[in-house]
Amino acid sequence: MTDYMYIGLTVTGPTDEVTLIREALRERNEIGEEIIIDFSRLIPIPQEVMDPFTPQIQTDDHQVSYSPSWCERNWGASSNALYTEILDDKDGLFSVQFDTPWDFPYPILEKIVSSFPKLVFEGSAFENVDHFYMTFEGRNGEFSWQEGDYAESAASRRLRDAIERGYIVNLETRRGRPARIVLGDPMPEMVKLLPEPVELAA
Repeated sequence: MTDYMYIGLTVTGPTDEVTLIREALRERNEIGEEIIIDFSRLIPIPQEVMDPFTPQIQTDDHQVSYSPSWCERNWGASSNALYTEILDDKDGLFSVQFDTPWDFPYPILEKIVSSFPKLVFEGSAFENVDHFYMTFEGRNGEFSWQEGDYAESAASRRLRDAIERGYIVNLETRRGRPARIVLGDPMPEMVKLLPEPVELAA
């Protein structure tokens, strides 16, 4: 079963530059559907590469050798961005989340950051199997990252989910300040899905 790296990215800066990166990432597939983030717009696949997504696996004398696919070597991930969703899109700000199989696409993020040095990039990524969590940023064309606390990231995700559902409210609106949490909408009533054992026995 494929394990995924869950990635969130927020881009801020001059409105015209944010517009440029938004368009630089987008593409349309062969049936006209919009692709929000297309890695091949940043690092194109050479025409001579027949199958960029499939690794080469060879068996010889009971030994198996594995050669990464073109995408793994050049994008840092075995496929394009998956399950992409725009979280915010307005003047001077573009926020998106997406997944990649197994690995973090370091070359892609490095390419994005170096191509748009006037913008500020902030984000995080995690995957559940190895309990890996990282934060990253890009400023002045330079990309950097650091490994973080997975437990803290899990708590942050649950907090963010509760805020999005309206169950709690963060009164602090300034970036970088500690959250000021208060109760929001009441939790929904418990829904009875199965009968009680005594009801079945009756």
